[in-house]
Amino acid sequence: MGEHSTEVVSPAQAVEVVNPLTGELVDVAALPTDALAVERNEIRAARDAISAWARAIDGELTARLDREARRSATVAGYKLSVTAPEVWSTDALGLRNALAALVADGVLSQAAVDAAVEPVTKVEARRRGLTALHNHADERVKSTVAEYDRRVENPTRRVTVTEVVS
Repeated sequence: MGEHSTEVVSPAQAVEVVNPLTGELVDVAALPTDALAVERNEIRAARDAISAWARAIDGELTARLDREARRSATVAGYKLSVTAPEVWSTDALGLRNALAALVADGVLSQAAVDAAVEPVTKVEARRRGLTALHNHADERVKSTVAEYDRRVENPTRRVTVTEVVS
């Protein structure tokens, strides 16, 4: 369900709408304020219940895809996909400072460091450059990068379900 709108509809704009919870045709403008408050609360409760149901389903789909060591699957005409269980957490400034010593020793070029940790007002790690450094031939580079860039649990895994058109 999308976010609720706080836009107030004037009675002149009001139309009869179908309550999706009951299927009943409702003339919103004709309802007293206390009845509207009750309806609005029921919408909130339904949204909370639907969100809880979706979280339970997403958790089960995630567990099933994880058991199969997959990030996606097509089932019953739907493509399921789930985000990775881990994401990278990088201390970009610390890593950049540590890599400076390897540049000074001639082990890395400044360009390689810039490709991994871009020098901007806010230092941000760049995955492509970091991956190259994780795979570098020199163990000093690998261990330095590993100290500042590591996998951590992804707190916000998402499940996407897309209908597949045959």
